[in-house]
Amino acid sequence: MTIRFVNRETGETQFETPPAEKLLKFLYENPFGKKTILTLAKRKFIS
Repeated sequence: MTIRFVNRETGETQFETPPAEKLLKFLYENPFGKKTILTLAKRKFIS
């Protein structure tokens, strides 16, 4: 997973690879991960 963004100072398009990419993919793309993230959000661990 690569994130593409525009640097506001230079106007250049830059790419970034997030840390814990596998964890993020699990949480957002896997049905078990989606249940996990919803449970955590409802219990206010994240928010």
